[in-house]
Amino acid sequence: MSAAHTIIDVNLHEETGKTSAEHLASRATKKDCQFIRVIDGMDACLTREEEVDYILSKNCETITWNWLGLPSCKE
Repeated sequence: MSAAHTIIDVNLHEETGKTSAEHLASRATKKDCQFIRVIDGMDACLTREEEVDYILSKNCETITWNWLGLPSCKE
């Protein structure tokens, strides 16, 4: 990966919450793709319904998103 591509991806992620690869995967799968979800044991690409189920599965009164974009319970 070139330095220019990395810089572009960092800026794109700051603006949209996704890298260029995640945008490409989202377009190809017609799902919302965020590769970081794999760390939380989920598929990287989810339909809107799957994403809502994923967030609701946290059983939180209040949900917050960490700096990685993963939902968690706000304490």
